[in-house]
Amino acid sequence: MGMFPGIGLLALLLLVSPLAVCGSKVLILAPLGSLSHKNYYVSIAKALTQAKHQVTLVSGFKPTVSVRNMEEVVVPGAELNLPDHMEGGYAAYFLDNAHQNMDICFSTLESKRAQKLFNKKYDLVILSTFFAECYFSLIHGLQVPFVYASPYGSSPELDIIMGSPTFPSFLSSYGNDNQTELSFTQRLSNTVQLTTFQMALRNHITRTDSECRSRGICSDNMPHIMYMRLNSSLTLINSMSRYVELARPEVPTVVHAGGIDLYPPKPLPQPLEDWAEMAEFEGVVYFSLGRDIKPSKINENDRKEILNALSRLDTNIFAKWDTDFILYKPRNILIKQWLPQQSLLGDPRTMLFISSGGKQSTDEAAYHGVPILGLPITDQQISNMHHVEEQGLGRSVSFTNFSLKDFRDAFDYLINDQSVQEAVRRRSSLLQDVPANRGKAVVYWLEYVLRHEGAKHLRCPAINMQWYRLYNVDVWSTVAVILVAWTLLSLMCLRGCIRRCSRLVSRKEKVQ
Repeated sequence: MGMFPGIGLLALLLLVSPLAVCGSKVLILAPLGSLSHKNYYVSIAKALTQAKHQVTLVSGFKPTVSVRNMEEVVVPGAELNLPDHMEGGYAAYFLDNAHQNMDICFSTLESKRAQKLFNKKYDLVILSTFFAECYFSLIHGLQVPFVYASPYGSSPELDIIMGSPTFPSFLSSYGNDNQTELSFTQRLSNTVQLTTFQMALRNHITRTDSECRSRGICSDNMPHIMYMRLNSSLTLINSMSRYVELARPEVPTVVHAGGIDLYPPKPLPQPLEDWAEMAEFEGVVYFSLGRDIKPSKINENDRKEILNALSRLDTNIFAKWDTDFILYKPRNILIKQWLPQQSLLGDPRTMLFISSGGKQSTDEAAYHGVPILGLPITDQQISNMHHVEEQGLGRSVSFTNFSLKDFRDAFDYLINDQSVQEAVRRRSSLLQDVPANRGKAVVYWLEYVLRHEGAKHLRCPAINMQWYRLYNVDVWSTVAVILVAWTLLSLMCLRGCIRRCSRLVSRKEKVQ
């Protein structure tokens, strides 16, 4: 053993120690969602496989990349029915879609491919927060810790399942975009929306649990889904707000995994480099409506108006399109079915990103310091772009009421206004100045859960408390009753004293 006989023994102990969790089997359940949602889960899976873990990803989309140590299980019928716009408020929107997509969730779970998962062993489950409640039956059968992964940032729903306090007095709910100095009307709206959303969520969970048991998927000894959903070890949220935005109260089990797929730009492929070099104008623009919106499927008049607006810009444009051919394509546009988005956004010649305003796209643009001209279509994209505008990082133009003048004015403003350039530069600097590699940070916390058997000690006791106990409503109500009773009693005593004094004075006057 030489001079240090204990080193070999120490190394052996580390290999067999409970702290050594390399090679763990992780199941990621994301049966429903969009393709952009899947990209977020794949990024988490890649980080885990790089740490020598084996990952099985369940989704509704065919594999687009091959990742070593990652198996993909494609479940059929995971086509979501999500309308573009909310009618009747977020609670009604959520409840309507939750009920519709609950059946889709069960249909994916009942597929033969998903059923095979019941017969395998896993060490950890990562569950999507996006309409995947029916998969708690699988988690119950596996009897292993589970972690939530949200493709969105912070929200009232996540606050509830994480145990983080929700304050409608300064934290915006769905449908309200302002985040600070809320007026009385906004605070009232927040409170009403939060309350109705909690009622809608409880309705959905109760219905899902009942349906699960009636179908024989959830066993009789399985706890109610309402209880099971509160037992997560961590929640990975697709947010970078901890580093750059308004601070909010969060429990230790919240892990900000936003930007896990962000990376420095790579050189452009030679054909794209040649196009950029041959540009007649200084700088280039990148146009993409994301993975879920196909430009060829857009209304023909709207598509012509957008192409007409792009043709009038004095710049060359890289356009991500779902076809290789556009009738009457403007000569200043290069179309491709696939473009290296982060390489284009990170190229110093890219001066603007024309986007539908998806979360991943707005995050990538902010990271690389490129202003955004938004053409949002869905309510989620509209909300994202409101947030972008509040931060001074871009502007929106109505897609449904598209105006060539509004588009041109927004383009000129974003290109020429120095305050916009300074805002995007500062935001990019903040997002790139983070304490650690995001992927490694996510892996660390997931391995922490594995090492400490679910890390139950991190869970906040507030998660199982009734709202009136959490916010001391019963205590303050008791104090209020005591104060009112004391005040009334004091007034009665004072009144009695005054009457007694008045009688004494009256008697004294009569005697005189």
